[in-house]
Amino acid sequence: MSDHEPSTVATTTEPAKALAAFVGLRVVELTSDRSAAAMTGRMLAQLGAECERIDAGSAAAGATMDDPPAEVASGRAALAMMYGAGKQQRDPAALEDLDGLLAGADVLLVDDAGIRALGGREKLDAVLSRFPELICCPVTAVGGHGDAGGSRATELTVEAAAGVLGTTGHSLEETVRAGFPVGGIIAALNAVSGTLAALIRRRRTGEGTRVDTSVFDGLFFFLGTFMAKWLAAGTEPKPVGNRHPVIGPWNDYPTSDGTVVVCVATDAAWGRLCELVGTGEERADWPGWSNNERVARQDEIDSWLSEWTRTRTSDDVLSQIDHLGVPCSRLQSLAEVLDSQQTRARGLIEEASNGASIARLPFRLRRL
Repeated sequence: MSDHEPSTVATTTEPAKALAAFVGLRVVELTSDRSAAAMTGRMLAQLGAECERIDAGSAAAGATMDDPPAEVASGRAALAMMYGAGKQQRDPAALEDLDGLLAGADVLLVDDAGIRALGGREKLDAVLSRFPELICCPVTAVGGHGDAGGSRATELTVEAAAGVLGTTGHSLEETVRAGFPVGGIIAALNAVSGTLAALIRRRRTGEGTRVDTSVFDGLFFFLGTFMAKWLAAGTEPKPVGNRHPVIGPWNDYPTSDGTVVVCVATDAAWGRLCELVGTGEERADWPGWSNNERVARQDEIDSWLSEWTRTRTSDDVLSQIDHLGVPCSRLQSLAEVLDSQQTRARGLIEEASNGASIARLPFRLRRL
């Protein structure tokens, strides 16, 4: 980790004005403070929407709110600022006049806690029947099915239920969760995409739409590479660490001053790598190995390549392997990424209207 203060600075003080595609769009959000639906609301607000949020945790009848440990509270406060960026916070009492709250709204955004605060799915359906032009976007954990963790699921329980933990780590006995809420972010991006589609449909038909997505759905869809082996050949995928399930060699390798990642995707690239590293007489047949042979013998290949990389600096390894036309990269810490030229050049950090430094949306709208 870096010992110095990252020099990355915010690049935009008013993201909603800079990305004004949704100016005039009114979103009513009834969510808990760190859910996928809350992230969806933040994204819509960054695109210029007027987002009015009610804390569903406070609004839900009989909600149990445990006080977090002191060391966790500050982190939660920072996350609340990030997820709440660009939103107008409304008092839960506004739900007492729900029809008045939704009058003139374009989008109703709810999560599991929001559905509970409304009184359940039947009550939500009754609300929607009174607003036929409203776009309703429930972004839930598992879509309401108890066998996948139910409405009180967490990111980790959904990763387990969706099969993600069955593909991470190096064995089913030593699984590893994703280091960030990948399921929530995927669900939020899916919800934004679905909302865009619903808005286009409403402009054409005048009708509202229910945009239904969940964290489970998004994680399941992104496991397609692993599913291919099962669907095509009935071969159950196993955790492979940083390796690719069907291409090799594809892994991280130690150097004298760090770690690099090398990804060999073609037979031609494999032949060039063998020539660079050297196979010797004992491995004379290696350059002719097919991809399937390489995947089956990745332990041998990784040991061989690691012997070569660990005696060289990362810069030296990357320079030589990049010259072969083989994808490679240095493994960086988060502090190094935040302080990198790439992050600054892309303007990936911005200051929200509430003063929080946040990652900007992963796309920009520019004039042609």
